[in-house]
Amino acid sequence: MKRILTIFIIFLLLMIPAVCLAEQQISDEHLGSKRELPRVLDDVGILTEHELQQLNEQFDAISAKYQCDVAVYVTGSLFGYTAESYADDFFDHFGYGWGEADDGILLLISTEARDWHMTTHKFATYALSDAALAAVFATIKEPLRQDEYYEAFSLFGDEVARYLKAARAGKPLDPQAEAAKRMGHIGALLASLLFGSYGAVGKVNAQRRRLKSIFLAHDARNHARLDTAALMGREDRIVDVRRRVTEIPRNTGSKGSGISSGSSTHISSSGRSHGGRGGKF
Repeated sequence: MKRILTIFIIFLLLMIPAVCLAEQQISDEHLGSKRELPRVLDDVGILTEHELQQLNEQFDAISAKYQCDVAVYVTGSLFGYTAESYADDFFDHFGYGWGEADDGILLLISTEARDWHMTTHKFATYALSDAALAAVFATIKEPLRQDEYYEAFSLFGDEVARYLKAARAGKPLDPQAEAAKRMGHIGALLASLLFGSYGAVGKVNAQRRRLKSIFLAHDARNHARLDTAALMGREDRIVDVRRRVTEIPRNTGSKGSGISSGSSTHISSSGRSHGGRGGKF
């Protein structure tokens, strides 16, 4: 009896790893990813365990919500590769990307070279144009320069989520159009203030001119308005200021191809098309 019980316990102990592995595989399938690594991976140690856990939870939720992998990889050296080729190959070789199309975006950070690069694939390339990637980096640039990596990566996730949300709704965000629209509103406001101020000053000056015609009269002829002739011959002009807004259609392509007119692409060493942008921080 003891021998049977011992064999049963050993059998259960041997089954535990297999059950855990099966659960992990089910979880990964549910999340639509073939990844071999976490979505936020720190090979340098710039993040605490708690920060890594928080970021992975954030990025897992974003990836699942918009069905597009969002990931960050931190490395020390680039080992002779460019940041672009390193990011592309890391994304391709370690199974990043959501679903059959492998939709995704990965931010690579090299702490030694102070390089950054965002590589996009399929839907992420459609959702984030070159201008959008530049806008995302502008948001995280200062925290990166200050070595505040947790804040930078959290902001990266939030910003990317904003672009993915708009793209899933069929209306990819265009940062340049948004900036132009903001400038248009500011310009209209300034013009309104300028014309309003000009009109007010003109009114005050007119009142002052009328007051100048009032003085002590010793001769009835002085009561005649000296500017009557000028008024009779004056031509009033109405200036009609109109602002025409013309919407320029954006060729977003098909969601299957994941390419938009604002995204430049290149071919990685694995033969796959990637969008992306990078530089120094």
